[in-house]
Amino acid sequence: MELNNESKTLFIPLYGKAMMSKNNLFINDPKAEEIIYMALRAKIIDEICNRYITQNPNTTVIHLGCGLDNC
Repeated sequence: MELNNESKTLFIPLYGKAMMSKNNLFINDPKAEEIIYMALRAKIIDEICNRYITQNPNTTVIHLGCGLDNC
């Protein structure tokens, strides 16, 4: 999934807040840290799954608990 311009304008400040919070710089925003963690975790899992599916084209994928995903 590519970020459109609107998404980028929201994601960039959120990432900045998360990094500042994580490094104890002026901001304490554990929710921003959590959101960034979840987004990065989802991206990594997507990459692993895509690589597996590419290497195993006849595989069957069952996506459980996908209510908030874009797939």
